[in-house]
Amino acid sequence: MKISVEKTVPFYGVDQDLALYPNLLLDYFQDAVGEHSKRAKDEAPLLLKKGNAWILSRIGLHIHTWPKLDDRLTITTWHTKDKGFKAFRDFQVTCAGKPLVSARTMWLFIDLHKKKILRIPKATSQAYESEEELPSFDMDINTWAPAAKFSPERICDIGIRSSDFDPLGHVNNAMYFDFLHHALASEMPCSQKPDRIMLQYVKEIPRQIKNIQVGVLKEGDEYLFKIFSDACIHAAGKFTLKP
Repeated sequence: MKISVEKTVPFYGVDQDLALYPNLLLDYFQDAVGEHSKRAKDEAPLLLKKGNAWILSRIGLHIHTWPKLDDRLTITTWHTKDKGFKAFRDFQVTCAGKPLVSARTMWLFIDLHKKKILRIPKATSQAYESEEELPSFDMDINTWAPAAKFSPERICDIGIRSSDFDPLGHVNNAMYFDFLHHALASEMPCSQKPDRIMLQYVKEIPRQIKNIQVGVLKEGDEYLFKIFSDACIHAAGKFTLKP
């Protein structure tokens, strides 16, 4: 079962280069996942009543071409497989049939009350069905683990807003990409944009945390980054910049 949603890139969703903000791209992904959940009768409100939720754990993004203002996008997503406690989902974004973005994500099924990762129910897995993985995607998010203990060369301080939080009381997944975008924009020319990003969510950002920091370290052709507070590291990953 493959699910597609259509979006047109709005003026409020682009930067000074008229390129789509990365957090809005993640919002589009969430819309596509929400539509798939409806088809599978596994919607978030129903899960919340049962005390369960799907949590995005890792994501790998390959941006072939950044979507631009007024692009009419087709965002397609599908479940590819389960592996132990992990579920995997691919995404592809196209414009007029041209691939712009490819992505692979890893999800965990949790008990919200016990804060425990659960084995994915067989009926739930079957409801989403399975399709083949993107054949050309070369980021192994299953075995990859981010480096998070590095000392950043640059640190950007960011305040948390009430609008950054989702219904679970944690900062929404898409906002982590907004934090990274903000940190890069403050240090690099706007025209320099990541073309490959891998991110692991480590620890949710709850409401009591008012400020976070984004630390970046250049290592060879890659940049390591982490999003952290006085409490802990909340996410970590790496990216490369378009030449």
